[in-house]
Amino acid sequence: MVENTRKSAEADFQALGVATELIAALDRLRIDAPTEIQQKMLPCVLDGRDVLARACTGAGKTNTYLLPILQTVEPGVGVQVIVIQPTRSLALQFQRNLKRFEPERKLKAAVVGGGRGGRDGEELLADNPDVIITIPRGAALLAKQAGLDLSTVKLLVIDEVDAIIDERGADRLREAHELLEHKHQTVMLSGVLSKEVRELASVMLNDATEIETEQSSPRAFSVSHSYYAVTPEDKFEALLSFCKQMSPKLAIVFANTEEEGREIAHRLGRAYVNSRWIDERHGRGRRDRDDRRSSRSGGDVIVACDPPPRRLSTIPATHLLHYDLPEDVDAYTLRLRQASRLRRTGEVVVFMEADQQDLLAEIEERIGKSLKKREPLKAPERSRRQRSERSSSGGRRDGKSDEGRRGGASRSGGKSDAGGGGAPPAKPADAPEGRHDALLHRNKDLDARGVKPPPRTLGSRFRTNRRPKQLRRPN
Repeated sequence: MVENTRKSAEADFQALGVATELIAALDRLRIDAPTEIQQKMLPCVLDGRDVLARACTGAGKTNTYLLPILQTVEPGVGVQVIVIQPTRSLALQFQRNLKRFEPERKLKAAVVGGGRGGRDGEELLADNPDVIITIPRGAALLAKQAGLDLSTVKLLVIDEVDAIIDERGADRLREAHELLEHKHQTVMLSGVLSKEVRELASVMLNDATEIETEQSSPRAFSVSHSYYAVTPEDKFEALLSFCKQMSPKLAIVFANTEEEGREIAHRLGRAYVNSRWIDERHGRGRRDRDDRRSSRSGGDVIVACDPPPRRLSTIPATHLLHYDLPEDVDAYTLRLRQASRLRRTGEVVVFMEADQQDLLAEIEERIGKSLKKREPLKAPERSRRQRSERSSSGGRRDGKSDEGRRGGASRSGGKSDAGGGGAPPAKPADAPEGRHDALLHRNKDLDARGVKPPPRTLGSRFRTNRRPKQLRRPN
């Protein structure tokens, strides 16, 4: 039975024009059959036609241009393909997908722009890559590269066009199009064929084939859905307990208003949770300048409000946490659709108040599944959290910690029972190792998507000790 399925998949890909060696690679990667978008788009791209396609995340659209790139690019001839992704993280992801086919077709790919300086771009391009992967503002970097020959480029791919336009990147795409004055093939993919997308396509595409696929249900509809029964007074404690005990790797928290969302992010940050607030006006943020600072020891929490920012569609979240339920079911499903990169093993969790039972029933009817009630989590120790906040703010104002006041020992005088100097402030058990380390470790994926870290200050603990001025003695 398995052998018959493999033969059927091989015949399907062969009928679409995919080379035999690439079909063997697909079998090695356990890709059984072409998806709907692949069936409609692969023949057009392999024929060299311009394409404008609508496909949602998870439909298999990456292989619609990855396989033609592998099949048509000749190694060592020069830059033949430019792929534009909305964020550096997605650009690196496409580079990893390209490397998966190295046993069959080894191509040189360079990721230019988005966190790397111009010097790094020059070094990468000096290696004579076959494929350049970049972000919208990387087009300006390519234009500044002295001696870069783009006359050999025969394919320009722009993925997630709607996300790029939402980030005010339409002008950058036009710049990239102007770099290629010679005749070339252009492929554009978008989750939504809006008016702005069609206007841009009319400028950049020539006699394009338009392809649309059926809108599939978002991945968030198929994952596990559950809820906590909470009161307005203990809702934040329940959210904090979830973040502390479940340790989600990357969670998105939804609030109803911007004011409440910012307050949630602030309070989570004070409780030693790596929380960040984003909205549509949020800047691109700083990128990692050093790979050694690109990781964090714990998970991250992204806080957003309605309407959900378009940038959420580029975040591979593990959990969707509805701190506030929206006013209607349509707003709830919009949140699920916007978080389109939710991982297959992810979860959707609702913090529901007693008067929201009717809305919960409507949600269950819309998504076609019931939400399982979860057992309440143990609340974090309030005294320990208050002690940690006190030690990070008022506990150091007079130069003494709470421990110093109780034990009568100061930092400069007296000795502790262990024979050393004054005891430092008691460190909360749930605090990360070295509070100042959070400033040195950054999340590479979030920074690449323009999500800024929470603002923090070093505080008086790290101030330099200044010596008093020496008074001059009169002569």
